[in-house]
Amino acid sequence: MSFTVRDLPEELVQPIKALTDETRRRILISLLEKDSAHYSDIKNNFQIKNGTLNHHLHILVSSGLIRNFSIKIPGNPYNSYYAITDFGRKFMAGLRQTLEPEVVERTFTFTSATFSDKIVIGSTSQGEEKQPEIYPIIETLARS
Repeated sequence: MSFTVRDLPEELVQPIKALTDETRRRILISLLEKDSAHYSDIKNNFQIKNGTLNHHLHILVSSGLIRNFSIKIPGNPYNSYYAITDFGRKFMAGLRQTLEPEVVERTFTFTSATFSDKIVIGSTSQGEEKQPEIYPIIETLARS
């Protein structure tokens, strides 16, 4: 089956594009760790100029990964905060889950002995699929 970027819905393309920049990834990860952050806190934490921060936040908001809201405080009517959306949390959790290895339990029975082990199935850092290892003790029992 052939799969192209055009086959992906725009709701997935925009968040993927938003994560192509390291600064945006760092902002998003920092918002994953807290409920919300004030604009000036984000600016100070990442030491970004207003225009650059506005650009990054606009892309993250447009992608649906974060949201912007205001809290009116007496003496300061425009207090801008940012928080990760439910979609943003699910999107990031889905990405993390695809990278976590799958643990599978296997049981081997040879005559009167039963062995159980857990193996990790996933991909190597080079993207090659891992093959389960054959444990020496099981090989020895299988030959006898």
